Amino acid sequence: MKTLSITIAFVAVMVGVSCSDSETGTITTAQQNEQDAQRLSLVSTTLAQTDLRLYYNENVFRINLTRLSRQSTASVLASGAPISKIFTVAELSYPQPYYLVLDSNNNGAPYVYCMVYLIKFEDGYPPHQFYSMAAIDAAINSGEIIVENTERLHKCLFL
Repeated sequence: MKTLSITIAFVAVMVGVSCSDSETGTITTAQQNEQDAQRLSLVSTTLAQTDLRLYYNENVFRINLTRLSRQSTASVLASGAPISKIFTVAELSYPQPYYLVLDSNNNGAPYVYCMVYLIKFEDGYPPHQFYSMAAIDAAINSGEIIVENTERLHKCLFL
């Protein structure tokens, strides 16, 4: 029992546990690190765009993404349909080490059109999960990341 408590204390110090009130339901840093590690261990090397996860205001949604052709993209843009933004740390053709982040709510619609933006971390900043647009905006303003428009439009279907 003594070894277990020493091990737990050591692990807590190593991951930088932040304290929170368990009654409020606040996620601690240790819990977020655990969730991130679980997600990374479940990433398949053959992950397709048919069962991705994304965050919108710290809530997780399952989605399918379909890349639109140039002709379809031109039609959607010409129609004036609302275009959301999806943020990712890896090209969508690769396995996603982190969940995507959506900038706006789908307002109950079964799908939205999304332009894909690639997040690039500046030197000295380790890649990590973003949970909301506010966190991405703060990282942009602090110089932690830059965001690049891939100019690829996708149809994002909510499952």
